[in-house]
Amino acid sequence: MSPVRKPYLTATDWGVEINPDGLRYFLNELYDRYQLPLMIVENGLGVKDTLTEDHKVHDAYRITYLREHIKAVKQAIEEDGVNVIGYTSWDVLFVSVQEQAK
Repeated sequence: MSPVRKPYLTATDWGVEINPDGLRYFLNELYDRYQLPLMIVENGLGVKDTLTEDHKVHDAYRITYLREHIKAVKQAIEEDGVNVIGYTSWDVLFVSVQEQAK
């Protein structure tokens, strides 16, 4: 069974939908159900990053993703009264070129 895609949402290279409003909705659902403080762990964006000639990843797309999701969490807290006590993004994972070739 395949998930139903929402045509108004963008998606990652792997087809995972990007939906900050969905995060806010889910926070509200969990808080309404359990009335316990919530902590978001490992929220992040999986994309195929590319190193440029300056040996960096210029990832404005990731900054936008995090900004929009953090704004949705802020709305859930301030406008909806959800008790969110923490938010963490994915951690950095470095893999050397030699390891990728193995």
